[in-house]
Amino acid sequence: EKDDSKALEWYQRAAEQEHVRAIYNLACCYLNGTGTAKKPSDAVLYFRKAAEANHADSMFQLGLCYRNGVGIKKDKKEAVRWITEASDQGSKDATRYIEKAEESYVL
Repeated sequence: EKDDSKALEWYQRAAEQEHVRAIYNLACCYLNGTGTAKKPSDAVLYFRKAAEANHADSMFQLGLCYRNGVGIKKDKKEAVRWITEASDQGSKDATRYIEKAEESYVL
């Protein structure tokens, strides 16, 4: 049986040790309400912390938060900056997102 609150606790412990993937996982828990109440603003803080440590998936998620105004005020410029950086750092999701956005603007 999956225990989301226990997973959250372990992510918190690992995040305290600056484990970047755990910081990302913790952010996802706060974003989705897994093992805790949804806390989008906390998710943004943790996505930013991992993004600043060059974690590409966190950069992408932070960009989406800016794009959609989740946990932070909408900011298209910041969204583009973080999503582009995520793609540059190897996030396949970010690259696909950019490709789809470019396709939708083709005449």
